[in-house]
Amino acid sequence: MAVGDTPDGFVPGRWARPRRAAATPPARPAGPGDRRDPRLWVVVVLLVLLQAGAMAALWPHGEDRPLKDRANAYKDGIGFVTGVVVGTRQESCAGDPTDRQADGTVPATTTCFKASVRIDEDGRTRVVEVGVPTQITRSGFGVGDELRLTRFPGETGQPADYAYLDFARVTPMVLLTALFLLTVALVGRWRGLLAVVGLLIAYATVVTFVLPALLAGRNPVLVGAVSAGLIMSVILYLVHGLSNKTTTALLGTLAGIWVTAGLAWWISSAAHLNGLVSEENFTLSRLTTGADIRAVILCGMILAGLGILNDVTITQASAVWELRSYAAHLDARQLFTSAMQIGRDHMASTIYTIAFAYAGVALPGLLLVDLYGTPVTQLLTSGGIAEEIARTLVASIGLILAIPLTTAIGVAISHGATPANDAATTGAATTRAAPSGAAAHQTAEADLASRPRARGRRAAL
Repeated sequence: MAVGDTPDGFVPGRWARPRRAAATPPARPAGPGDRRDPRLWVVVVLLVLLQAGAMAALWPHGEDRPLKDRANAYKDGIGFVTGVVVGTRQESCAGDPTDRQADGTVPATTTCFKASVRIDEDGRTRVVEVGVPTQITRSGFGVGDELRLTRFPGETGQPADYAYLDFARVTPMVLLTALFLLTVALVGRWRGLLAVVGLLIAYATVVTFVLPALLAGRNPVLVGAVSAGLIMSVILYLVHGLSNKTTTALLGTLAGIWVTAGLAWWISSAAHLNGLVSEENFTLSRLTTGADIRAVILCGMILAGLGILNDVTITQASAVWELRSYAAHLDARQLFTSAMQIGRDHMASTIYTIAFAYAGVALPGLLLVDLYGTPVTQLLTSGGIAEEIARTLVASIGLILAIPLTTAIGVAISHGATPANDAATTGAATTRAAPSGAAAHQTAEADLASRPRARGRRAAL
Protein backbone atom coordinates (compact mmCIF):
# COMPACT_ATOMS: atom_id res chain seq x y z
CA MET A 1 0.00 0.00 0.00
CA ALA A 2 1.35 3.42 -0.89
CA VAL A 3 2.26 5.78 1.89
CA GLY A 4 -0.68 8.00 2.58
CA ASP A 5 -3.25 5.59 1.21
CA THR A 6 -6.08 4.59 3.48
CA PRO A 7 -8.40 1.60 3.27
CA ASP A 8 -11.23 3.76 2.05
CA GLY A 9 -9.17 5.45 -0.64
CA PHE A 10 -8.65 8.77 1.12
CA VAL A 11 -5.26 10.45 0.68
CA PRO A 12 -4.58 13.42 3.01
CA GLY A 13 -3.66 16.59 1.26
CA ARG A 14 -4.41 16.89 -2.41
CA TRP A 15 -6.64 13.88 -2.87
CA ALA A 16 -10.08 13.62 -1.33
CA ARG A 17 -12.50 10.77 -1.04
CA PRO A 18 -15.30 10.91 -3.59
CA ARG A 19 -18.48 12.37 -2.13
CA ARG A 20 -21.58 10.24 -1.97
CA ALA A 21 -25.01 11.63 -2.63
CA ALA A 22 -26.94 12.19 0.60
CA ALA A 23 -29.47 9.49 1.19
CA THR A 24 -33.08 10.61 1.23
CA PRO A 25 -34.59 9.86 4.65
CA PRO A 26 -37.36 7.33 4.43
CA ALA A 27 -40.89 8.60 4.69
CA ARG A 28 -42.93 7.74 7.76
CA PRO A 29 -44.53 4.35 7.16
CA ALA A 30 -48.28 4.32 7.08
CA GLY A 31 -49.56 2.65 10.21
CA PRO A 32 -52.90 1.06 11.07
CA GLY A 33 -53.93 4.29 12.76
CA ASP A 34 -53.99 6.02 9.36
CA ARG A 35 -56.55 3.59 7.93
CA ARG A 36 -60.32 3.85 8.09
CA ASP A 37 -61.92 0.78 9.58
CA PRO A 38 -65.50 0.46 8.25
CA ARG A 39 -66.59 -1.26 11.46
CA LEU A 40 -65.71 1.82 13.48
CA TRP A 41 -67.74 4.06 11.21
CA VAL A 42 -70.89 2.22 12.17
CA VAL A 43 -70.28 3.02 15.85
CA VAL A 44 -69.37 6.65 15.13
CA VAL A 45 -72.38 7.26 12.89
CA LEU A 46 -74.73 5.80 15.50
CA LEU A 47 -73.24 8.02 18.21
CA VAL A 48 -73.49 11.14 16.06
CA LEU A 49 -77.09 10.38 15.10
CA LEU A 50 -77.96 9.80 18.76
CA GLN A 51 -76.44 13.14 19.77
CA ALA A 52 -78.08 14.95 16.86
CA GLY A 53 -81.46 13.51 17.86
CA ALA A 54 -80.92 14.63 21.45
CA MET A 55 -80.02 18.13 20.27
CA ALA A 56 -83.17 18.27 18.13
CA ALA A 57 -85.27 17.26 21.15
CA LEU A 58 -83.58 19.88 23.36
CA TRP A 59 -83.70 22.65 20.77
CA PRO A 60 -85.69 25.68 22.07
CA HIS A 61 -88.58 26.94 19.98
CA GLY A 62 -88.85 30.57 20.97
CA GLU A 63 -89.32 30.04 24.72
CA ASP A 64 -86.50 32.50 25.41
CA ARG A 65 -88.04 35.30 23.32
CA PRO A 66 -90.03 36.94 26.16
CA LEU A 67 -86.91 36.98 28.33
CA LYS A 68 -84.86 38.66 25.60
CA ASP A 69 -87.59 41.24 24.98
CA ARG A 70 -87.75 42.09 28.66
CA ALA A 71 -83.97 42.38 29.03
CA ASN A 72 -83.34 44.14 25.70
CA ALA A 73 -81.00 47.06 26.41
CA TYR A 74 -82.11 48.89 23.24
CA LYS A 75 -85.75 49.26 24.24
CA ASP A 76 -87.27 52.63 25.18
CA GLY A 77 -84.94 54.43 22.80
CA ILE A 78 -81.74 53.59 24.69
CA GLY A 79 -78.73 53.20 22.41
CA PHE A 80 -74.94 53.09 22.36
CA VAL A 81 -72.45 55.32 20.56
CA THR A 82 -68.67 55.43 20.23
CA GLY A 83 -66.62 58.61 20.65
CA VAL A 84 -63.08 59.93 21.14
CA VAL A 85 -61.90 61.81 24.24
CA VAL A 86 -60.83 65.36 23.28
CA GLY A 87 -60.42 66.78 26.78
CA THR A 88 -60.55 66.00 30.51
CA ARG A 89 -61.04 67.99 33.69
CA GLN A 90 -61.44 67.45 37.45
CA GLU A 91 -63.87 68.98 39.90
CA SER A 92 -65.01 68.51 43.47
CA CYS A 93 -68.33 66.76 44.03
CA ALA A 94 -70.30 65.13 46.86
CA GLY A 95 -69.33 61.60 47.84
CA ASP A 96 -71.65 58.61 47.32
CA PRO A 97 -71.62 54.92 48.36
CA THR A 98 -69.34 54.02 45.43
CA ASP A 99 -66.62 56.15 47.07
CA ARG A 100 -66.71 54.19 50.34
CA GLN A 101 -63.28 53.99 52.01
CA ALA A 102 -61.58 50.91 53.51
CA ASP A 103 -62.82 51.87 57.00
CA GLY A 104 -66.42 51.93 55.78
CA THR A 105 -66.90 55.70 55.76
CA VAL A 106 -68.19 57.70 52.80
CA PRO A 107 -66.27 60.98 52.27
CA ALA A 108 -68.31 64.19 52.18
CA THR A 109 -66.54 65.36 49.04
CA THR A 110 -64.41 63.62 46.45
CA THR A 111 -62.73 64.34 43.12
CA CYS A 112 -64.82 63.71 40.02
CA PHE A 113 -63.50 63.40 36.50
CA LYS A 114 -65.24 64.71 33.41
CA ALA A 115 -64.40 63.82 29.83
CA SER A 116 -65.29 65.75 26.70
CA VAL A 117 -66.09 63.16 24.03
CA ARG A 118 -66.51 63.83 20.30
CA ILE A 119 -69.24 61.64 18.80
CA ASP A 120 -70.68 61.22 15.31
CA GLU A 121 -74.42 60.69 15.39
CA ASP A 122 -77.20 61.26 12.90
CA GLY A 123 -74.73 62.56 10.32
CA ARG A 124 -73.32 65.34 12.50
CA THR A 125 -70.37 65.69 14.88
CA ARG A 126 -70.64 67.18 18.35
CA VAL A 127 -68.92 67.11 21.74
CA VAL A 128 -70.67 65.83 24.88
CA GLU A 129 -69.45 65.73 28.47
CA VAL A 130 -69.69 62.59 30.58
CA GLY A 131 -68.54 61.61 34.04
CA VAL A 132 -65.87 58.91 34.36
CA PRO A 133 -65.49 56.76 37.51
CA THR A 134 -62.36 57.45 39.56
CA GLN A 135 -61.30 53.79 39.36
CA ILE A 136 -61.26 54.03 35.56
CA THR A 137 -59.02 57.08 35.54
CA ARG A 138 -56.53 55.35 37.85
CA SER A 139 -56.02 52.52 35.37
CA GLY A 140 -55.06 54.87 32.55
CA PHE A 141 -57.26 57.45 30.86
CA GLY A 142 -56.55 60.42 28.60
CA VAL A 143 -57.11 62.35 25.43
CA GLY A 144 -57.37 60.17 22.33
CA ASP A 145 -58.98 57.17 24.05
CA GLU A 146 -62.07 55.69 22.42
CA LEU A 147 -65.11 55.31 24.68
CA ARG A 148 -68.49 53.65 24.44
CA LEU A 149 -71.32 55.79 25.73
CA THR A 150 -74.91 54.93 26.62
CA ARG A 151 -77.43 57.27 25.02
CA PHE A 152 -80.64 58.02 26.94
CA PRO A 153 -83.36 59.82 25.00
CA GLY A 154 -84.32 63.19 26.49
CA GLU A 155 -87.75 64.53 27.23
CA THR A 156 -89.77 66.08 24.44
CA GLY A 157 -87.74 68.90 22.94
CA GLN A 158 -84.74 68.14 25.18
CA PRO A 159 -81.35 66.78 24.02
CA ALA A 160 -80.32 63.22 24.81
CA ASP A 161 -78.18 62.39 27.84
CA TYR A 162 -74.97 60.37 27.65
CA ALA A 163 -73.14 58.26 30.24
CA TYR A 164 -69.80 56.48 30.29
CA LEU A 165 -70.13 52.74 29.59
CA ASP A 166 -66.70 51.32 28.73
CA PHE A 167 -63.63 51.68 26.56
CA ALA A 168 -64.04 50.95 22.85
CA ARG A 169 -61.60 48.14 22.10
CA VAL A 170 -62.51 47.25 18.51
CA THR A 171 -59.26 48.38 16.87
CA PRO A 172 -56.74 46.60 19.17
CA MET A 173 -58.87 43.46 19.30
CA VAL A 174 -59.10 43.33 15.50
CA LEU A 175 -55.33 43.75 15.22
CA LEU A 176 -54.70 41.01 17.79
CA THR A 177 -57.11 38.68 15.98
CA ALA A 178 -55.38 39.36 12.66
CA LEU A 179 -52.01 38.60 14.27
CA PHE A 180 -53.41 35.36 15.68
CA LEU A 181 -54.75 34.24 12.29
CA LEU A 182 -51.47 35.14 10.58
CA THR A 183 -49.49 33.15 13.16
CA VAL A 184 -51.79 30.16 12.80
CA ALA A 185 -51.52 30.27 9.00
CA LEU A 186 -47.71 30.55 8.97
CA VAL A 187 -47.04 27.86 11.56
CA GLY A 188 -50.02 25.53 11.30
CA ARG A 189 -50.81 26.10 7.61
CA TRP A 190 -53.98 24.32 6.48
CA ARG A 191 -54.33 22.32 9.68
CA GLY A 192 -54.11 25.49 11.73
CA LEU A 193 -56.72 27.23 9.59
CA LEU A 194 -59.01 24.22 9.87
CA ALA A 195 -58.64 24.47 13.65
CA VAL A 196 -59.85 28.08 13.43
CA VAL A 197 -62.84 26.92 11.38
CA GLY A 198 -63.57 24.33 14.07
CA LEU A 199 -63.38 27.06 16.71
CA LEU A 200 -65.95 29.12 14.80
CA ILE A 201 -68.23 26.08 14.60
CA ALA A 202 -67.92 25.61 18.37
CA TYR A 203 -68.84 29.22 19.13
CA ALA A 204 -71.74 29.09 16.67
CA THR A 205 -73.07 26.02 18.49
CA VAL A 206 -72.84 27.79 21.84
CA VAL A 207 -74.64 30.90 20.56
CA THR A 208 -77.37 29.18 18.55
CA PHE A 209 -78.08 26.20 20.81
CA VAL A 210 -76.48 26.24 24.27
CA LEU A 211 -77.48 29.76 25.34
CA PRO A 212 -81.09 29.60 24.10
CA ALA A 213 -81.52 26.10 25.55
CA LEU A 214 -80.35 27.22 29.00
CA LEU A 215 -82.62 30.27 28.90
CA ALA A 216 -85.51 27.99 27.94
CA GLY A 217 -84.86 25.80 31.00
CA ARG A 218 -83.56 22.67 29.26
CA ASN A 219 -81.62 20.06 31.24
CA PRO A 220 -78.12 21.57 31.62
CA VAL A 221 -76.34 18.19 31.80
CA LEU A 222 -77.81 17.07 28.49
CA VAL A 223 -77.31 20.48 26.89
CA GLY A 224 -73.63 20.60 27.88
CA ALA A 225 -72.79 16.97 27.10
CA VAL A 226 -74.67 16.80 23.78
CA SER A 227 -73.33 20.11 22.46
CA ALA A 228 -69.77 19.23 23.56
CA GLY A 229 -69.99 15.81 21.92
CA LEU A 230 -71.23 17.15 18.59
CA ILE A 231 -68.67 19.95 18.59
CA MET A 232 -65.84 17.46 19.10
CA SER A 233 -67.29 15.06 16.50
CA VAL A 234 -66.98 17.79 13.88
CA ILE A 235 -63.74 19.42 14.97
CA LEU A 236 -61.69 16.25 15.40
CA TYR A 237 -62.41 14.88 11.93
CA LEU A 238 -62.16 18.34 10.37
CA VAL A 239 -58.71 19.05 11.81
CA HIS A 240 -57.12 15.59 12.13
CA GLY A 241 -58.73 13.76 9.21
CA LEU A 242 -60.71 10.54 8.89
CA SER A 243 -58.72 7.73 10.45
CA ASN A 244 -58.73 5.08 13.15
CA LYS A 245 -56.55 7.33 15.30
CA THR A 246 -59.05 10.20 15.15
CA THR A 247 -61.92 7.84 15.92
CA THR A 248 -60.03 6.60 18.98
CA ALA A 249 -59.59 10.17 20.17
CA LEU A 250 -63.28 10.92 19.59
CA LEU A 251 -64.49 7.91 21.55
CA GLY A 252 -62.13 8.78 24.40
CA THR A 253 -63.32 12.40 24.33
CA LEU A 254 -66.98 11.39 24.48
CA ALA A 255 -66.24 9.13 27.45
CA GLY A 256 -64.44 11.98 29.21
CA ILE A 257 -67.31 14.40 28.50
CA TRP A 258 -69.89 12.17 30.16
CA VAL A 259 -67.60 11.53 33.14
CA THR A 260 -67.19 15.29 33.53
CA ALA A 261 -70.96 15.84 33.16
CA GLY A 262 -71.73 13.34 35.90
CA LEU A 263 -69.19 14.86 38.29
CA ALA A 264 -70.43 18.41 37.55
CA TRP A 265 -74.04 17.39 38.26
CA TRP A 266 -73.06 15.80 41.58
CA ILE A 267 -70.82 18.57 42.93
CA SER A 268 -73.16 21.41 41.92
CA SER A 269 -75.91 19.77 43.95
CA ALA A 270 -73.85 18.47 46.89
CA ALA A 271 -71.91 21.73 47.39
CA HIS A 272 -74.92 24.00 46.66
CA LEU A 273 -73.09 25.88 43.91
CA ASN A 274 -75.92 28.25 43.00
CA GLY A 275 -73.80 30.72 41.04
CA LEU A 276 -75.04 33.78 42.95
CA VAL A 277 -71.58 35.13 43.71
CA SER A 278 -71.27 37.99 41.21
CA GLU A 279 -73.25 40.98 40.05
CA GLU A 280 -73.68 39.45 36.59
CA ASN A 281 -75.19 36.27 38.01
CA PHE A 282 -77.57 38.21 40.25
CA THR A 283 -78.66 40.28 37.25
CA LEU A 284 -79.16 37.13 35.19
CA SER A 285 -81.25 35.58 37.96
CA ARG A 286 -83.42 38.70 38.16
CA LEU A 287 -83.95 38.97 34.41
CA THR A 288 -84.86 35.29 34.15
CA THR A 289 -87.49 35.67 36.90
CA GLY A 290 -85.38 33.93 39.55
CA ALA A 291 -84.42 30.87 37.51
CA ASP A 292 -81.86 28.50 39.02
CA ILE A 293 -78.44 29.81 37.92
CA ARG A 294 -76.94 26.48 38.98
CA ALA A 295 -77.77 25.19 35.51
CA VAL A 296 -75.43 27.78 34.00
CA ILE A 297 -72.62 26.80 36.40
CA LEU A 298 -73.18 23.11 35.68
CA CYS A 299 -73.11 23.50 31.90
CA GLY A 300 -70.08 25.76 32.20
CA MET A 301 -68.17 23.04 34.03
CA ILE A 302 -68.80 20.64 31.16
CA LEU A 303 -67.67 23.08 28.48
CA ALA A 304 -64.77 24.62 30.44
CA GLY A 305 -62.40 21.66 30.19
CA LEU A 306 -63.39 20.60 26.68
CA GLY A 307 -60.33 22.02 24.91
CA ILE A 308 -57.83 20.47 27.32
CA LEU A 309 -59.75 17.19 27.30
CA ASN A 310 -59.47 17.09 23.51
CA ASP A 311 -55.75 17.82 23.75
CA VAL A 312 -55.24 14.87 26.09
CA THR A 313 -57.27 12.38 24.05
CA ILE A 314 -55.79 13.22 20.65
CA THR A 315 -52.27 13.00 22.12
CA GLN A 316 -53.01 9.70 23.80
CA ALA A 317 -54.59 8.26 20.64
CA SER A 318 -51.50 9.28 18.67
CA ALA A 319 -49.28 7.59 21.25
CA VAL A 320 -51.19 4.31 21.01
CA TRP A 321 -51.24 4.17 17.22
CA GLU A 322 -47.61 5.28 16.78
CA LEU A 323 -46.47 2.59 19.20
CA ARG A 324 -48.63 0.11 17.31
CA SER A 325 -47.07 1.15 13.98
CA TYR A 326 -43.45 0.86 15.06
CA ALA A 327 -43.77 -1.95 17.59
CA ALA A 328 -46.38 -4.30 16.20
CA HIS A 329 -44.96 -7.17 18.28
CA LEU A 330 -46.32 -5.67 21.53
CA ASP A 331 -49.29 -7.48 22.96
CA ALA A 332 -52.30 -5.58 24.33
CA ARG A 333 -50.95 -5.34 27.87
CA GLN A 334 -47.53 -4.11 26.79
CA LEU A 335 -49.05 -1.58 24.42
CA PHE A 336 -51.37 -0.24 27.13
CA THR A 337 -48.51 0.03 29.64
CA SER A 338 -46.22 1.87 27.20
CA ALA A 339 -48.91 4.31 26.10
CA MET A 340 -49.93 5.00 29.70
CA GLN A 341 -46.35 5.98 30.52
CA ILE A 342 -46.65 8.74 27.91
CA GLY A 343 -50.11 9.66 29.19
CA ARG A 344 -48.93 10.08 32.78
CA ASP A 345 -46.27 12.58 31.73
CA HIS A 346 -48.82 14.53 29.72
CA MET A 347 -51.36 14.35 32.55
CA ALA A 348 -49.05 16.03 35.06
CA SER A 349 -48.37 19.07 32.88
CA THR A 350 -52.02 19.38 31.88
CA ILE A 351 -53.20 19.54 35.51
CA TYR A 352 -50.81 22.44 36.11
CA THR A 353 -52.22 24.17 33.03
CA ILE A 354 -55.81 23.95 34.28
CA ALA A 355 -54.96 25.02 37.83
CA PHE A 356 -52.96 28.08 36.80
CA ALA A 357 -55.51 29.10 34.17
CA TYR A 358 -58.34 29.18 36.71
CA ALA A 359 -56.11 30.81 39.35
CA GLY A 360 -55.36 33.62 36.91
CA VAL A 361 -59.05 34.21 36.28
CA ALA A 362 -59.86 34.24 40.02
CA LEU A 363 -56.89 36.42 41.01
CA PRO A 364 -58.89 39.65 41.67
CA GLY A 365 -61.25 37.76 43.97
CA LEU A 366 -58.33 36.13 45.78
CA LEU A 367 -56.75 39.52 46.41
CA LEU A 368 -60.01 40.88 47.77
CA VAL A 369 -60.60 38.06 50.24
CA ASP A 370 -56.95 38.27 51.29
CA LEU A 371 -57.48 41.92 52.18
CA TYR A 372 -60.49 40.92 54.25
CA GLY A 373 -58.31 38.51 56.26
CA THR A 374 -60.63 35.56 55.64
CA PRO A 375 -59.49 32.24 57.22
CA VAL A 376 -58.13 29.72 54.74
CA THR A 377 -60.84 27.10 55.32
CA GLN A 378 -63.57 29.69 54.91
CA LEU A 379 -61.82 31.13 51.86
CA LEU A 380 -61.57 27.80 50.04
CA THR A 381 -65.23 26.95 50.68
CA SER A 382 -66.73 30.38 49.94
CA GLY A 383 -69.07 30.59 46.97
CA GLY A 384 -66.83 32.12 44.30
CA ILE A 385 -63.64 30.26 45.23
CA ALA A 386 -65.50 26.98 45.73
CA GLU A 387 -66.91 27.26 42.19
CA GLU A 388 -63.44 27.76 40.72
CA ILE A 389 -61.99 24.88 42.76
CA ALA A 390 -64.90 22.61 41.81
CA ARG A 391 -64.52 23.54 38.14
CA THR A 392 -60.79 22.80 38.29
CA LEU A 393 -61.20 19.47 40.05
CA VAL A 394 -64.08 18.31 37.83
CA ALA A 395 -62.14 19.11 34.65
CA SER A 396 -58.99 17.49 36.07
CA ILE A 397 -60.76 14.26 37.06
CA GLY A 398 -62.44 14.09 33.66
CA LEU A 399 -59.19 14.42 31.71
CA ILE A 400 -57.29 12.07 34.06
CA LEU A 401 -59.87 9.32 33.53
CA ALA A 402 -59.95 10.06 29.80
CA ILE A 403 -56.31 8.99 29.52
CA PRO A 404 -56.77 5.29 30.46
CA LEU A 405 -60.17 5.23 28.70
CA THR A 406 -58.68 6.53 25.44
CA THR A 407 -55.70 4.19 25.80
CA ALA A 408 -57.93 1.16 26.37
CA ILE A 409 -60.12 2.09 23.39
CA GLY A 410 -57.05 2.54 21.17
CA VAL A 411 -55.54 -0.78 22.25
CA ALA A 412 -58.82 -2.61 21.65
CA ILE A 413 -59.28 -1.09 18.20
CA SER A 414 -55.65 -1.54 17.14
CA HIS A 415 -55.58 -5.20 18.15
CA GLY A 416 -58.80 -5.77 16.28
CA ALA A 417 -56.89 -5.46 13.01
CA THR A 418 -55.68 -8.67 11.32
CA PRO A 419 -51.96 -9.55 11.52
CA ALA A 420 -51.70 -9.48 7.72
CA ASN A 421 -52.93 -5.92 7.55
CA ASP A 422 -50.64 -4.87 10.38
CA ALA A 423 -47.60 -6.36 8.65
CA ALA A 424 -48.41 -4.47 5.49
CA THR A 425 -48.66 -1.14 7.25
CA THR A 426 -45.95 -1.14 9.90
CA GLY A 427 -42.43 0.16 9.62
CA ALA A 428 -41.01 -3.26 10.45
CA ALA A 429 -42.36 -4.72 7.24
CA THR A 430 -40.96 -1.91 5.09
CA THR A 431 -37.56 -1.48 6.75
CA ARG A 432 -34.60 -3.67 5.68
CA ALA A 433 -33.07 -5.62 8.55
CA ALA A 434 -29.44 -4.70 9.31
CA PRO A 435 -26.87 -7.52 8.76
CA SER A 436 -24.97 -8.85 11.74
CA GLY A 437 -22.12 -11.25 12.55
CA ALA A 438 -20.12 -12.77 9.66
CA ALA A 439 -22.62 -11.46 7.14
CA ALA A 440 -21.99 -7.93 8.38
CA HIS A 441 -18.19 -8.42 8.01
CA GLN A 442 -18.53 -9.75 4.43
CA THR A 443 -20.84 -6.88 3.54
CA ALA A 444 -18.35 -4.35 4.89
CA GLU A 445 -15.46 -5.93 2.89
CA ALA A 446 -17.50 -5.94 -0.30
CA ASP A 447 -18.40 -2.32 0.25
CA LEU A 448 -14.77 -1.32 0.72
CA ALA A 449 -13.70 -3.23 -2.39
CA SER A 450 -16.30 -1.45 -4.50
CA ARG A 451 -15.11 2.03 -3.50
CA PRO A 452 -12.75 3.84 -5.91
CA ARG A 453 -9.21 4.17 -4.58
CA ALA A 454 -7.06 7.21 -5.16
CA ARG A 455 -3.59 6.44 -6.49
CA GLY A 456 -0.88 7.48 -4.03
CA ARG A 457 1.97 9.67 -5.32
CA ARG A 458 4.50 8.22 -2.90
CA ALA A 459 6.30 4.93 -3.54
CA ALA A 460 5.54 1.96 -1.41
CA LEU A 461 8.10 1.23 1.27
